[in-house]
Amino acid sequence: MAEADYFEGHPIQAAVLVVSYIHANHRESGPYQFDEFLNKYETIFEYPDENNAADEVRNYIDELSSIVEQYI
Repeated sequence: MAEADYFEGHPIQAAVLVVSYIHANHRESGPYQFDEFLNKYETIFEYPDENNAADEVRNYIDELSSIVEQYI
């Protein structure tokens, strides 16, 4: 079981977990469906000062929530 504290410090890993689940269940529409999303936020969270990560958190949550809602 994943710990919420871990994801607070590593938010992109929550997205990787979601995308991995979708992929493992063969539910993605294509092999690169989530690449842009993952790459965008990986960069933002890897370099938070240069990318205004604090301002992007809400967008990240909204986009990840949208992905989850598509597969519920």
